[in-house]
Amino acid sequence: MKHTIRHILTTLFPPSPISDEKALFVCGMSRSGTTLLSTIFDSHPEISMGYELIPPPLPPVGVLMGVLRNMPDTPPPKRTGREGKVIRLASEDDVELYFKRCSRSGILREEIGDALEKLRASGGKITKLPERVSFAWQLMESRKARTKTSLSGFKLNTPAFEQATMMFPHGVFLFTLRDPRDVVASHRKAGFYSSMEHVCRAWNSYLVEFERIMRYGLVQTIMYRYEDLVSDFEGRIKNVFELLPVGYDDAVMEFHRSKASIHESTHPNSENISTPLYTSSVGRWQDSLSGEDLAYIERTCRAGMLRHGYRVGK
Repeated sequence: MKHTIRHILTTLFPPSPISDEKALFVCGMSRSGTTLLSTIFDSHPEISMGYELIPPPLPPVGVLMGVLRNMPDTPPPKRTGREGKVIRLASEDDVELYFKRCSRSGILREEIGDALEKLRASGGKITKLPERVSFAWQLMESRKARTKTSLSGFKLNTPAFEQATMMFPHGVFLFTLRDPRDVVASHRKAGFYSSMEHVCRAWNSYLVEFERIMRYGLVQTIMYRYEDLVSDFEGRIKNVFELLPVGYDDAVMEFHRSKASIHESTHPNSENISTPLYTSSVGRWQDSLSGEDLAYIERTCRAGMLRHGYRVGK
């Protein structure tokens, strides 16, 4: 029902286009390989990719500019592991955390300030989804201009893919799908605060919404299974470049030691992304989930799992 309501509202009140340029968007829920994909493309010499750049609804621009002014110029020391995540979640409000996420995406403090100044001059806000996506796009366009790259984009950390296709009608949308059992196991290992029920609902929501835009065929879309990506990395990635205005470059194979901005950040996944691809995370659920957990996940996500080749119990 929720998907139907979102579709009806999007049809009745479609968002205005933000850009007619070719752009690249990585889609999927957390712990499904979205950071990996974003890092791979951010490693390309002609591509600038952002990470978690779509903010939550933010307070008035004047408040944002005050927070930005009061933030220390020196970034916090790089933390790895669960300890860093617990400290970050316990001590930072949404605004300061968002600005640090901008820094992870290679956005300079001055570029955030310039974007906020333009927004204040126009009387704009960053509350509704199109406004939040537009702000993220402005930031990445600033980075693209500064670094003289040819293509930009970022992670779509929202299932509102239909709206996104209207905002970027010439965008290329990549979706990474991971076994929901491994998604739940990965959330727990990372110390995230999402319940198993929430993760399963999100897994279904992201999948159903992306399948919808694939059926419409109005934009260019590709869906990967995470398991296939890590087992045939080069072959899968090369296919994407057939849809992009830049050619394949071997630099993407060296994503773990590349120019990607995540390597200079405090991103929770920065340590994992600093190593070559590994397949040990596939099937991790077999050693960490109880029979009760498996029964709930397979019952809740069964239809989507079967559609995409994941084996489930009887």
